[in-house]
Amino acid sequence: MAFMYPQNSKSYDHQDFKYRSAQWMWSSLPDYKKSWIVSESGLKCSLLERTIGFPTEEAIEIKLLATDPEARRQGHAKALLTELKAESRKSGTPIWLIAHTEEAVQMYRDLDFQKTGSVDVDIKEGTATMTASTYNPATQE
Repeated sequence: MAFMYPQNSKSYDHQDFKYRSAQWMWSSLPDYKKSWIVSESGLKCSLLERTIGFPTEEAIEIKLLATDPEARRQGHAKALLTELKAESRKSGTPIWLIAHTEEAVQMYRDLDFQKTGSVDVDIKEGTATMTASTYNPATQE
């Protein structure tokens, strides 16, 4: 998981892993996907950011959460998110993210994240959906 606290722009992840995985992901993408990321992804993310309901610069942003396919459905992501939510409650700082799969959206929903908006994006294989979600300790019971 990679996330960033507001204000100090400190990213909490293993920087070398983040760099290597980003390089690998980018190098494995076909040119049409690279083109789409450069031209449209930022615009779609900006549209979703406007649905959040609080200033994103004052919130924890989950930038990346990925589980090795062989380790999925074993509770690893849930454990990390449970700890991050505890930190959110302790500090009073909300969390926001943009999910790219329905499976991820459902996991966040199960962990009390609220969907704030979604946009469809056209890709070569068809249409995909990006969904913004938040966890705000101020609105939790």
